[in-house]
Amino acid sequence: MSAPAACSIGFIRNAAVLTLPPAETAPTAAPDKSAPLKFASEFPVGGGVRDIGRWREAAPGWQSWKLRLTSEGARSLSLHFRPFDLPEGGALWVCAPQSRKQGPYTLLGPSGRGGLWTPQVKGGEIWVEVLVPETVKDQVKLKIAEAFAGYRE
Repeated sequence: MSAPAACSIGFIRNAAVLTLPPAETAPTAAPDKSAPLKFASEFPVGGGVRDIGRWREAAPGWQSWKLRLTSEGARSLSLHFRPFDLPEGGALWVCAPQSRKQGPYTLLGPSGRGGLWTPQVKGGEIWVEVLVPETVKDQVKLKIAEAFAGYRE
């Protein structure tokens, strides 16, 4: 049995919403040339699939966890997941209204170390969806450590 499509048209209707603080504006002073260029505000989240988001049946035999994060004024959003540990058959997708679907991210993430830094998505809204076989839903270990609201292009 194949997994249902992620980030479908009904995503917004079925997703829980987490509103982040508004994105900062870019500093007006010239950046320190010896320091990395700061492009985003960092917001601790600390919530996982048992604290935030919403589980629903996606299709017979499949469960879906959905979360929609927003930050007013953000030019981009990205997320850091730690831990990131999905059971066999599970996958995480990142989507947004103005971006293409990214993923699937599976098992221990791209590095194989149990973490995931998502690419930036354009705009002030990012969608996250996890699809897993119903029989392994309780094995999902996933927490959003931080969200990053970009204020530079």
